Amino acid sequence: MDITPRLLVIEDNPDICNMIRIVSDRETFTYAAEANTMDAAEECINELEAGTLDANVILLDGALSTGRPAGADAEILYPKIRRASPAALIIGISSYELAEFCPGIHDLTKYELTRLGEFVRKLMNKSG
Repeated sequence: MDITPRLLVIEDNPDICNMIRIVSDRETFTYAAEANTMDAAEECINELEAGTLDANVILLDGALSTGRPAGADAEILYPKIRRASPAALIIGISSYELAEFCPGIHDLTKYELTRLGEFVRKLMNKSG
């Protein structure tokens, strides 16, 4: 069974979001939603929990605003995402590895985003 990845992108850098959108289009993934701030991320997580946002792959940045310590925002959001959508595939897309702050997250750094399609498919095949 082939399940189409439906992405929720939690990232504050518009250039990174554009790159993900390009890769998503190329891979025929669905770009379900984007959150650029903590408030927007919290709203998307609430929608995931309520079932009004359909995303099975969450791409999570480590810090959503300048000056935040490495991994600070991901450390807050990761457990909330996991509770809201236990089956979702959560991928860290920071410039550093988020596994240190979020045990169980799959790391794909911003430098590797061109491999997003291959990475998501591999992980989805493993879990499915």
